[in-house]
Amino acid sequence: KTDLVTIGLGGNDFNLFHDLILTSRGFQNIEQHLAEARLVQPNVEKAIQDIRKRAPHAKIIVVGYLRVFASNGSCGDLPAANLRAQADRIERRINTSLAQAAKSQEATYVDSYDLGNGHDVCAGKEAWVNGSRNALSIAAAYHPFRQGMDAVAREIYQTLKGKKPAHSPSLGNLEAVPR
Repeated sequence: KTDLVTIGLGGNDFNLFHDLILTSRGFQNIEQHLAEARLVQPNVEKAIQDIRKRAPHAKIIVVGYLRVFASNGSCGDLPAANLRAQADRIERRINTSLAQAAKSQEATYVDSYDLGNGHDVCAGKEAWVNGSRNALSIAAAYHPFRQGMDAVAREIYQTLKGKKPAHSPSLGNLEAVPR
């Protein structure tokens, strides 16, 4: 009887976010992490297939990750500011995998990455994503604050109401990396 399922997953596959954010090891082999980020797609496709078996009439929405890393500048919440571009590239690749999985399984993709422009960990009071400090009553390290979750929920609602066209993953700002 379920009529709506939202999926937000992939960043923890292969320890991608862990290696990127919490250790310096994640930055040493970007090509390996880009390859692993591509492997998120079949995992999400399988999850969608499993959901369809259990809830055949449900609308399935795959939710991309909010932008975590500042597009320029730096702040103390980045583990290594000079490696920010590499970390952002991997995050975009994860979101591309999510978008491609949604498209291949005829699910809807909601782009939270673009939604999060100007609200990354370095945005101060405008941040929708927590920085490096765990504040478990507020947000775990590098997880969304309530404002970020509310913004994503509004975006999903607008998509469901048809006030925003369902995002057909054209992969506009996402990184289209050939397999």
